[in-house]
Amino acid sequence: MNKELIELIKSKTLKDNTQSVIENLEAMLCNNGEFDVDESMLHDALQGRGEFFLLQVRYEDFSSKQEHPLLEKKLKEALCITITFEDDGSQYTNIEEFVKYLYAHTTQEQKFCFGIKKVETLSEYPIRILFSEIYPINQLEIHLGKWIFDFIESDKSYFEQHFAYIREELSRELKIPILALDTKYDAGLDDNEVLLLDSVTKEEIVNFRVEKNEDKKALDLYLLKLYYVFIKLGSKYKH
Repeated sequence: MNKELIELIKSKTLKDNTQSVIENLEAMLCNNGEFDVDESMLHDALQGRGEFFLLQVRYEDFSSKQEHPLLEKKLKEALCITITFEDDGSQYTNIEEFVKYLYAHTTQEQKFCFGIKKVETLSEYPIRILFSEIYPINQLEIHLGKWIFDFIESDKSYFEQHFAYIREELSRELKIPILALDTKYDAGLDDNEVLLLDSVTKEEIVNFRVEKNEDKKALDLYLLKLYYVFIKLGSKYKH
């Protein structure tokens, strides 16, 4: 691993963790011709101002039919996802399934690349995932009471498009891609209550109640409120 990449890793890790991170990133390097991960790709992934997170996974731990809370959480937070799969000649189907899953759980705003490392014997963790460019503003989550959650779910395609437009506007204003909020039904909230939360610190950002109304456009007033909350948070939460 070249000196420039090592210095970059040192600048972004605690001293006690540096060697472990270097070893894991070195294990991700592969140059087999078709699907590669090289030092320049790792450098590009790490040079952003956001945080990064390394996840190691076994093939037997993964199934597209099961939930993977940590994997799903990081896929909703990271703007850049870099993966190396080890292959001993028998993992093609597993790799294909995993890649399809990842494409289904990422968006066009995110960068996603992967490499396949040919090995004779799989290591303990044959899948290594580097999530990078994780900004606090993309680690916010929104909790919804039953009525407002059901109301949005009742016309999901409309709201998905509407929310996507708002994120585009926020991305232009804040100059970083804003990913979809992690949205959760919260039985502890009132039916029409909305809570915006920092998923890391658990800090409550804003809490309000939506007037019950069957008109979808009536929600725009509250979405505008969230829009300005994000604009206000921008300088603090995008770095």
